[in-house]
Amino acid sequence: MFHNNVDDKRLSWFADNGATDHMTFDHTSFVSYTKFIKPKSVRVGNDAVILAHGSGCINIEMCVNGKWFPAFITDVWYVPELRVNLFSLIVAEMKGYRINAENSQIQLIRNDIVVGTSIRDGKSLYKMEIRVITPNEPASVYLTDAVEPKN
Repeated sequence: MFHNNVDDKRLSWFADNGATDHMTFDHTSFVSYTKFIKPKSVRVGNDAVILAHGSGCINIEMCVNGKWFPAFITDVWYVPELRVNLFSLIVAEMKGYRINAENSQIQLIRNDIVVGTSIRDGKSLYKMEIRVITPNEPASVYLTDAVEPKN
């Protein structure tokens, strides 16, 4: 098992209140993965459309008050063209987390306990205090099905 460095921008996860799903470009992070029957369209900030090819579970650690706690993120879409990892605040709220934003910080709260935090990074981005636990044997991630050649 390997812990990704949370300070590396490419490995960071950003809280996104517009993302409809958690998303990553890193296929090596998945501990389980299910390919979509047909790729799903994802509209990104510049209005371009890129494709999600499947979804799965990623083991992580979340930092609260300087201490790291094991956790996992489910239903993470695999979007290889994405440039950053997105943590969907909408999905978190739908899963029962309360979102508290103040003092340049966002807190994820469950049963009145802070279980995750993010810190403002620049004017409008909030970097989650998450580090991915890369599995020793990542799930198999495929973009396309094998096709029989035509004769």
